Amino acid sequence: MLNTIKENGKMTAISISQQKPQQKGNPQYPQKKALEIAEILASKLNLTPEEELFLRRFQDKLDISTEEDNDKALEISEMLANEPNLTPEEDRILESLLDQIEKFEEEHYPLDGGSTPSSRLSFLMETNCLEETDIREVLGSPSITAKIINGEREISKDDAVKLGQRFNVEPTLFLVEN
Repeated sequence: MLNTIKENGKMTAISISQQKPQQKGNPQYPQKKALEIAEILASKLNLTPEEELFLRRFQDKLDISTEEDNDKALEISEMLANEPNLTPEEDRILESLLDQIEKFEEEHYPLDGGSTPSSRLSFLMETNCLEETDIREVLGSPSITAKIINGEREISKDDAVKLGQRFNVEPTLFLVEN
């Protein structure tokens, strides 16, 4: 059952309780419930139509299989995590999203020793929308910067400290583990 309150002229969902289907054996019931929940969350979180469609599909299959799905799941889970007073159903959706994000990322981004200091630097650069020129400003030398980014040169302890300060991470992240 959906309880709503009226805030600033808008109806807002405040809770969803488990309710058994009135028609036993109705195969449409789980989909209808998923659609209702997706519509409620879409309204509450101001989701885009694409995010709402993803949420509907996610509730049906409870699986993240593409980068696009993962990105949408991350966006929706962040919105949910920032919402005060989640309903039990919203909390379950958030937990399911986080579980599936973790599963997807463990499969697609394994930390199995394939990570190198230069790949970690590349990841941080991409995540922070930085270019090689931005790193040149940190390290000082265009040729050293290019070699480090291309994995042709190891990062020195001094450069690791500079990069650690730039990205606000431990300098050891940029050093080869022996």
